[in-house]
Amino acid sequence: MILRRVIENIREQSWTAIAIDFVIVVVGVFLGIQGSNWNTAQAEKARERLLPGLLRAELVEPVRSGSPP
Repeated sequence: MILRRVIENIREQSWTAIAIDFVIVVVGVFLGIQGSNWNTAQAEKARERLLPGLLRAELVEPVRSGSPP
């Protein structure tokens, strides 16, 4: 449906409508990429908060049991 409208605008050489459609697509792609980057950053922050506790447990447990790590 959107493609049909874009093709009609190109046939009619309605350059303003073509430019607006192009800007909408570019903004949509930009927002999608930014959302993905934000999600990745949030996952990395969550993992960074979890790792010190896991490392501490891995280092402290062998010391308590008397076996080498």
